[in-house]
Amino acid sequence: MKLGKQILKRIEKEKRQDAKRLSEPRKWLRKYRRLRKRLAGNSQSSMGGKGIEMKLIYIAMEKELRFAKDFVTKFVVEKGHAPINPFDPPYWLLDTVPRDKIREVCNYYAKRCDELWVFGEATERGIRLSDGVEREIRIAEENSKLIRYHIIDKETQSITQIKRLGLK
Repeated sequence: MKLGKQILKRIEKEKRQDAKRLSEPRKWLRKYRRLRKRLAGNSQSSMGGKGIEMKLIYIAMEKELRFAKDFVTKFVVEKGHAPINPFDPPYWLLDTVPRDKIREVCNYYAKRCDELWVFGEATERGIRLSDGVEREIRIAEENSKLIRYHIIDKETQSITQIKRLGLK
């Protein structure tokens, strides 16, 4: 009987921890929005005395490209924007959160960000995307978000913006 109570307590504890983890993405979003507002109002250095118009950019890319997450995040920051990268929370990479919950959070980001930047590998038809990224693109289109497409070249470690060609 005592063992059963311990198991129930442990299950309840894990449920609370999962709920806490799932609330973290909203905290990230609030943090980036505050940062964007602060930088837009305060910076007068390199922008000719004007405030920086920093946008919140959601980075959409398939799981197979997670090796390039830091490279892509740096690319967005160098363009003067605040990136939201779905591969930043480390517990997602360890597959401790169900895939459906991850997709739900990524779709939430796609709705809330200013722009959606899609990153993928080049194919003969254009750019290869996963089903999840295609869903995020549809959500961004439904919410009238600007969508930019980029090709990641692993060999030269470069990123090139493209017009929407074919999608595979």
